[in-house]
Amino acid sequence: MFGVRPFHQLNFLFKWGLILPLLYQYQKSHITKKTSTDPSEFPFDIKAYKRQSGIEDRYIVNRFREQRNQIEEGYTPRVKRKYLNRDHAAANQRLIDDYFANQPTYDDAMFRRRFRIRKHVFLRIVGDLSSNDNYFTQRVDAAKKEGISPLAKCSMAVRILAYGVAADAVDEYIKIGGTATLECLPRFCKGIIQLYQPVIFDV
Repeated sequence: MFGVRPFHQLNFLFKWGLILPLLYQYQKSHITKKTSTDPSEFPFDIKAYKRQSGIEDRYIVNRFREQRNQIEEGYTPRVKRKYLNRDHAAANQRLIDDYFANQPTYDDAMFRRRFRIRKHVFLRIVGDLSSNDNYFTQRVDAAKKEGISPLAKCSMAVRILAYGVAADAVDEYIKIGGTATLECLPRFCKGIIQLYQPVIFDV
């Protein structure tokens, strides 16, 4: 236009007020193009829409069933915990007869060698723990059966600590399973620390 550069052309149009009519004409033609679309050019096929919707719904349902079947196939039912009828009363009486009766089967020297502790010290620990922690007391379960005695719990803990064996290593003799051992052993150690730590530091 007039042989000048585009910037000078735009400046010329602004200067002489010619830019506004051009913008109005462009906007009018652009809006006319947008609004001149005939709706009949794009007919809506309701049958095709329903058919496509049915295909999508069936696909979603099938995918859900496949995932549910995969979960059910990979699921392993929880195995019930096997109950062992441990006779705690008989085990406690056997422990008393072997080590703590008036005429025990094994004397104090054998107790010292097997438990790595003197008998009178061990009995002092059992008495102190029973007085300070309700866990180390003789209790009965819901079936009115005699539970694990404090003597058996402390014997188990001392044997485990002395020999460093597995949690259920004393199950055959004292009749305390691995789960009860793992519950008892930390409480035994914690009770010993709470009872005798001040005495040790005072000495």
